[in-house]
Amino acid sequence: MAIITGVALDHQDFLGDSREAIALEKIGIARAGKAVVVAEPDMPLPARKALASLGAIVYLIGEAFGFEPLAGEEGLPSIQWRYWLRQPGAPVEAIQRRGGLAFPGLRGKIQLRNAAAAMTAIECLQSRLPVAMGAVRRGLLETELAGRFQVIPGPPDLVLDVAHNPEAAKVLATNLGQLAFAHTQHGVLGMMADKDMTGVLAPLVRLISRWYLTPLDNPRSASPDEIRQVLLALGVKADMIESFENPHTAYAAARKNATESDRIVAFGSFLTVADVLKDLGRTA
Repeated sequence: MAIITGVALDHQDFLGDSREAIALEKIGIARAGKAVVVAEPDMPLPARKALASLGAIVYLIGEAFGFEPLAGEEGLPSIQWRYWLRQPGAPVEAIQRRGGLAFPGLRGKIQLRNAAAAMTAIECLQSRLPVAMGAVRRGLLETELAGRFQVIPGPPDLVLDVAHNPEAAKVLATNLGQLAFAHTQHGVLGMMADKDMTGVLAPLVRLISRWYLTPLDNPRSASPDEIRQVLLALGVKADMIESFENPHTAYAAARKNATESDRIVAFGSFLTVADVLKDLGRTA
């Protein structure tokens, strides 16, 4: 079986220059008569039609499976959610539900979508690879993934995220908005020149006050000056932008300037996050 988690504008040189073209490339993983779990809620219609003509058994989020956050007590935020599944072609009354599930250990509301897709994959494989519900519940709680909105408590708190396309940047901005208040957010940023830098940075300029720009050890890396020009065009003041030789010195400067009530956000590339993790004595 296969899983398609999302369709976004990224790696256009290989996948195509539109969501429709990229979706058609991604469904190439599907096979006739085999299950394919599609966690993209806005799957382009041409790809949906192609999946149907291929003869794959399609589990589409919102139609065949989904999730529902459960209401918290007395106005408190929800801490549990419910998963539901309807086998393709089955009537509505045949929906299966599993409630009282803990939120995934990975942060961000989008992780409910990812968790629901993973649970659907498990359901598809139960005859070959049975997984007990107790193991699923434990897995939800214990899941960790370095660099995927990874929050390392401070002070100052540090957020690591490999976001490098507009969709991922919007998710990062949403997740930052759901964290506890920080007086100032410092952004350590290095990214590739062939990415949509404006699309990535636009959702974050209202959240990050001070910027620490760095090149990456890769021939595709954007220079700090290239990133600086994008930030200036988005309205960031010049005196809020600094340039450094590498992620190590950029992160060191952010730590020096950040107070206990601030937050550092390192993002833009797997390489940015990996270098900061290395400074911390961790691995990606």
